[in-house]
Amino acid sequence: MPISLSYTVSFCVERLIV
Repeated sequence: MPISLSYTVSFCVERLIV
């Protein structure tokens, strides 16, 4: 399920940036 992985990565990246 690449979609799930993409969502998790996006969330993690956003938190990291913030």
